[in-house]
Amino acid sequence: MQILYKADDGTIFTSEEKCINYEIGLRFPELFSIDLFDDFNNKYHFNKSNLFDENAYWICEKIHIYDNAQLMALHWLAKQCGWCEFYDQIDSSGLWIRTTEGLDGIWKKEGEL
Repeated sequence: MQILYKADDGTIFTSEEKCINYEIGLRFPELFSIDLFDDFNNKYHFNKSNLFDENAYWICEKIHIYDNAQLMALHWLAKQCGWCEFYDQIDSSGLWIRTTEGLDGIWKKEGEL
């Protein structure tokens, strides 16, 4: 017996996780064009195979959000994953840089540093 998962557009998957990631990609394609940067300034992106990967959140030191659609998609993902810093602090498009104050990570928009 094989369990199949059917996405809203009819695409069939054998993995529930892959089906969910695919459907999220259909709902929020803007997620995949947000630029994320690690502390070595290497650029990376969310992708359909690891959308809920905690590493995307934990290694991010800069994030470039180009428009309100990307911001709304990021907020949706951050809320689903419990990524509080993204959801609570990043409130507009632009380049955001993570700073540290004590033990807390604080996101500040470029030009407000």
